[in-house]
Amino acid sequence: MLVRGAAKDEDWTFGQGKQSYLTGNDAIAKNIETKLRVHSTECFYDTDAGLPWFTLLAQKTADALLLAVQTAILECEGVLRVTSLTAQRLEDRSLVLNYTVDTVYSTNVSGSVTV
Repeated sequence: MLVRGAAKDEDWTFGQGKQSYLTGNDAIAKNIETKLRVHSTECFYDTDAGLPWFTLLAQKTADALLLAVQTAILECEGVLRVTSLTAQRLEDRSLVLNYTVDTVYSTNVSGSVTV
């Protein structure tokens, strides 16, 4: 698996040849992060991409939110199973998702995504 890397400002990296790409667990983590950050209908060329964040965040319980996020993570290439998933709402109205997944490369790969 080969995925374009991103700088700290989330812009793609260029100009370093193969160094501009991610492989293995790093590529899977970047795919998960990208998938979770896309809002539904935001991607004009793939209107089925993304999660309906406004609908999910309006729910009284976190069950629907966690199920939708878990489903999205499982759809990412290289992910075998989600072993842990938590969501925490912050005061600034952002949501922090912490996950642990087993991948085709190893077990217990952890990550965090702020939406």
